[in-house]
Amino acid sequence: MGLGLFEDARAGAASGFGSFGDRDGPGAVTETDEWRKLSRHARKVEKTHLRRLLESEQRVAEMSLDAADVGVFLDWTRQKVDDKTMRLLFKLARRMDVPRKVEQMRRGERINSSERRAVLHTALRAPRGAASQTAPADSALVPVDEAIAASCDVRDRLFAFVDDVRRGAATSAAAEPFESVVAVGIGGSYLGPEFIVQATAGVKAMESDGRDLEVRFVANVDPVAFTAAKKGLDPRKTLVIVVSKSWSTAETLRNAAKVKAWVLDAFPDEDEAAVVKAHFVACASRTAHDRVASWGVDADARLFEFWNWVGGRYSASSSAGLLPLALARGTRWTSTSTRSRSRRTRPRSWRSWASGT
Repeated sequence: MGLGLFEDARAGAASGFGSFGDRDGPGAVTETDEWRKLSRHARKVEKTHLRRLLESEQRVAEMSLDAADVGVFLDWTRQKVDDKTMRLLFKLARRMDVPRKVEQMRRGERINSSERRAVLHTALRAPRGAASQTAPADSALVPVDEAIAASCDVRDRLFAFVDDVRRGAATSAAAEPFESVVAVGIGGSYLGPEFIVQATAGVKAMESDGRDLEVRFVANVDPVAFTAAKKGLDPRKTLVIVVSKSWSTAETLRNAAKVKAWVLDAFPDEDEAAVVKAHFVACASRTAHDRVASWGVDADARLFEFWNWVGGRYSASSSAGLLPLALARGTRWTSTSTRSRSRRTRPRSWRSWASGT
């Protein structure tokens, strides 16, 4: 744990982020006693050699958490933290009312105060019927039950489409199976999905999930980026995903136009509208339906919705992330790996500090 972490957080607090978006909250994080104690402690622990911390036989048990039920293993053994660091961190979290903020987020309250939006990315991973209650009508942007139901509907449609592509039922304009995918986006709706596809490169799809597809990403408007992304790909056998919530993102639409021209050039004798409908799909909001359709995508069948309560940084769990991941790894593995379980991991070790026990 370096001092830079605290400098970054101090800058964030000065910009208005220190109260976690709650104007009536506990105030700037850097003005609390808990922050000052943690800062003083950080300066001391920074001088400790990591080798000394690793000498403890209990280091792994104390500085890791195996959340087996959700398939996550957290390991911070090689960070410059000790028991006191963790206690101070969670005291600060409680001082800043983080547990309440988590519950407000799950209930669909508008914790994104700058945009007056809910932050319901948790609904993207929830199984149908998971929410037992919704937020009060005066504070919720959308009822959680409705958000989960809508997300599940899109997920079911998306996985059915992916199965058709991987099994050869959905084909190119030349009636050939697709062999590759190019995903066009920018920011969070590109970076997270690309990271996940890269991180799961060792995953082997089930045989029932059909053929594997090469999935690549384009975000930079520099022509070199697209040249690199399309290298070795056959445009006649390439499916294209365009991700833009509003369908007005300038960089994304500029890159999408390049990809469209590349695909159309490979079908000089085919009807352009038919080629675009066969080769392009969209991840966008439902309000962008008409713009998506005007661009050429079959918006009724191949627009996979995500919502304004999905911030860009969380869009890896939305259609923007699920579609390229499922095309790359198959729907069975993707469905199992990206859906929340109903049972939560029982707090142990440092998690018990978070609850104050």
